[in-house]
Amino acid sequence: MRNKACKGGNPVPEDNQENLSMKKVDLHLHSYFSDGTFSPEEIFSRAKSLGISGISITDHDRVRAAYEGEKLSSKYGIEFVPGTELTTMYKGGEVHILGYYYDPYADGLRRFFAEIDRGRAVGIRSMLDKLGRLGFHLTFEDVLAQSVSDYVGRPHIAKALVAKGYISSVQEAFTEEYIGNEGKCYSPISSLSPRDAIEKILEFDGIPVIAHPGSFKPGRDITEDEIKEFKGFGLMGVEVLQSRHTIEQTRKFIDIATRLELLTTGGSDCHGNYYPRVLMGTVDVPYECLEKLRSKKLELLEKGFGL
Repeated sequence: MRNKACKGGNPVPEDNQENLSMKKVDLHLHSYFSDGTFSPEEIFSRAKSLGISGISITDHDRVRAAYEGEKLSSKYGIEFVPGTELTTMYKGGEVHILGYYYDPYADGLRRFFAEIDRGRAVGIRSMLDKLGRLGFHLTFEDVLAQSVSDYVGRPHIAKALVAKGYISSVQEAFTEEYIGNEGKCYSPISSLSPRDAIEKILEFDGIPVIAHPGSFKPGRDITEDEIKEFKGFGLMGVEVLQSRHTIEQTRKFIDIATRLELLTTGGSDCHGNYYPRVLMGTVDVPYECLEKLRSKKLELLEKGFGL
């Protein structure tokens, strides 16, 4: 299944096939510049110790990890793919769109991310209001205090709830009782649609890929028809190898991506130690996934895309 997931791209010389088959990557990671707990350097250091050959730090709406990744890539000898993850709303649930090989220096990118920040802050404050009505009193400053940067998201609300003694673990917050996707206190943190996100990633010269399509809603995956709809907006890939996916879901999304002629990618979705275990290194993603992404970027450049 591993080879089927990501084979393709440029032909690899026979004498390099065995070496490439042993190389692993992780194309879905978060640093403390968004809702992770590790610095970019800690991520590179851990990747090195795990024998991971290539990574993408896909922070939500932030570019600092992309800037640092350029330098750390040389220091650690690990291939780096600039990445981001955008939250969108679709049919009453969240759909996340990854953007790979986007231009972190593109005109208008920071302004776009600042607009997303303002919308997220509205959603965060709405969730705090709902929590307060249930007797869980948190201020925005309580939540911001849980972040190393100026980014705030649901994990920071969860940490603030733990810090106040309202709950015993971060995981407890992501349930129907609190701020899970179907939770009593959940509010949307984005006004973007999948189409908006895909078109923006393309505008910034990136490759749009749908993230963890097997965790759209409880008991509800993104369907093949919906992925086909997103492809019509410019979607180029599907994240099939994912810590949230079962083996059956992985197989299903590989088949869907194959039928729709979309790239396949994978990653652990590691957020550091927010959760009971650190996920980096737990998803077996072959180097071919990164190769295919790079080949697609080069193909687009040859066609004049991003010039």
